[in-house]
Amino acid sequence: MPAPWSDESHFLISARALLLRSSFRVPELDQPKGIFWMADGYPLIVAAWWRLTGTLSLDSARWLSFVATAAAAGAFFSAAKRRMGLVVAGAASVAWLLSPHTVFVGNFARMEALVLAVVAAAFALAARRRTTGAAGALLLGAVIHPAALFFLVAFVAAVGRDVTKARNRWELGLVVVATVAVSAQVAWWLVNVDAASSHIAAQLQTKSTLRIRAVAGAFPLGIATAAAVAMLAGKFRHDPLARIALALAAAGGVVTAIGRDLAYDVYGYETALFLVFVAVGPAVASVLRGRWIALAGFVAAVHLVLPYASQLIDDRPQPISHYRLYGMSPLDGGADEWDDFVGRAADEVERLANADQAHVTVVVPAISPGGFELLNRQIEGVAVVHETKLQRAYGDFTAVFLARYLTGGDRPPPPPASARYQAYSQDGNYSFWIEAR
Repeated sequence: MPAPWSDESHFLISARALLLRSSFRVPELDQPKGIFWMADGYPLIVAAWWRLTGTLSLDSARWLSFVATAAAAGAFFSAAKRRMGLVVAGAASVAWLLSPHTVFVGNFARMEALVLAVVAAAFALAARRRTTGAAGALLLGAVIHPAALFFLVAFVAAVGRDVTKARNRWELGLVVVATVAVSAQVAWWLVNVDAASSHIAAQLQTKSTLRIRAVAGAFPLGIATAAAVAMLAGKFRHDPLARIALALAAAGGVVTAIGRDLAYDVYGYETALFLVFVAVGPAVASVLRGRWIALAGFVAAVHLVLPYASQLIDDRPQPISHYRLYGMSPLDGGADEWDDFVGRAADEVERLANADQAHVTVVVPAISPGGFELLNRQIEGVAVVHETKLQRAYGDFTAVFLARYLTGGDRPPPPPASARYQAYSQDGNYSFWIEAR
């Protein structure tokens, strides 16, 4: 099991509230009105997935991401085979699926895997000349993550008036459903305009204070610029699918460059390269007199260059070897280690509550993974609040979880002297402590 990430707790706690209380209000995040820095589509989908599978867990939410990523690979293959045949399209799609950033989002309970599925589905629909349906899918993706709007704008720029040429009623129906969903999301924000404006402003402030990583921006923006120039130069004027692929690649590069976060890198690296390959691969193959040569170059770029090049853009001190599969190597601990560790932490929190003989509030800091897991244990007499980046939450105690991937050392850092309890997991990949607030 990959090391847990704090972002997962924030979105899964919202999904949990929807499943158990049918409410967007999440006092467990110290946000009684809900969270508004992100669209609500992802928590809704996760809650529906939990209902369908009969589970409510981090592992289950990660399985949803895996299913979405696999579906995206299938949709990319469906579109690519129309340009380069079954073998080459299949090999390229598998290379994309097994590339580092794709593996990361496929094992991460966040929105990116679902957005990739939407983008891939739109590309597959466009390959069948269902441009209206493709636009509807991308518009619907905006209620999962606003990044889908960048792909929608690029797609419309590539297809022009063809976006209005629906071939059947279901395409128009999809556009109507997407329009209603987006309108409902906007209406919900307007009803809670004070909280929404505050949350969105805080999110933008966070993005603006992140250091612009030169190499991080250069590579995806280079891909975006090259793809946009190629699309507009007229070379692919009579090749609509190539134009669409280049437009989506350009959008992916822009999203990665402005997102400034590891979770967004899959758009501007592997996905953008895959789409560029689909667009120009046949022409390159004809020059090189063999598609396998072009394919070998693509696979080499993804598997040999990207995992190392992307490490040049990260300010954290971990060595490159640590990032094998981006924090998902067995070096970061298995499921048994994490489950045992969270169980021990929950037992200690329960003992603390019993010792105080009162209802206590335990706050998990925003950076700490494990808030969702601790909340899901439903400890009697304990209210768990997972802080967000918006404000400091009130509580009686602070429960800190740290994973080795956050620090880059052999072990997570030691707890402060004021800690009432401290523990490391059996293999030293995780640490936990409690202290009075």
